Amino acid sequence: MMRRLAHRPILARLGMLMAAIVALAVASMLTSVIIAQTMEGMATAINQAGSLRMQSYRIGVALADDSLPPVDRAARAEALADEFEDRLRSPRLRNAIPDQAGNPLTVAHARVARLWREDMRTPLREHIRLLAEGAQAGVPALPRARYLAAVDEFVGQIDALVRVLEEVAEGRIATLRMIQWIVLALTVFAVVVAMALVIRRVILPLQDLLCCADQARRGDFSGRTRYCGDDELGRLGSALNLMAEGLSKIYGALELRVQEKTRD
Repeated sequence: MMRRLAHRPILARLGMLMAAIVALAVASMLTSVIIAQTMEGMATAINQAGSLRMQSYRIGVALADDSLPPVDRAARAEALADEFEDRLRSPRLRNAIPDQAGNPLTVAHARVARLWREDMRTPLREHIRLLAEGAQAGVPALPRARYLAAVDEFVGQIDALVRVLEEVAEGRIATLRMIQWIVLALTVFAVVVAMALVIRRVILPLQDLLCCADQARRGDFSGRTRYCGDDELGRLGSALNLMAEGLSKIYGALELRVQEKTRD
């Protein structure tokens, strides 16, 4: 980068470095905004998925509550099951599930939905039907037992879904942190390069030019600046050297003429 910048004017070099710093800052802000947007619904999705565990146990408690009449138990269990399905299909959770078939989050959500549909909803529907028909308390015990026996494993699958959601959220935060560190390092590097350029190509050459100008002001035209190049200060240094050399020749010629006149 320094070799590439060395062949450009000073203003162009500083402009490129300032543009690079601004671009890095804008990239950092845009990345933060984009990742923040992707993280916007993750906390809600995690809470929504976590509520499915409680809802599963609430259904089990409703099925096992023999203090209520069978019809009331059936109505309560049906209402809780409908609420479970609403939460499972809720946009608060669905919006966090990607469309890719092989994505771990998609697979975990599809597994929970399949287990609910095949292993949980079937015995639950059968038990609710028996309760609604006003069957004796001992008759619907088998489908209720099937639901209660499967609920722990089902909740384990819901836990797996919650863990995947948490891992996705943590992965996005880690990505944001890594990008921020990279942008910070590049910004510091660009600032260091800009400072080095200002010191080497502006401050030091100006000090050298001022020293030569002070010598010329005192009548000493022997001073020459070492900074000569293609940029603005380099051309100024070359012009100052040419001027000092020309004035030195003129003053030398004048001194010779004065000496000749003095001898005459």
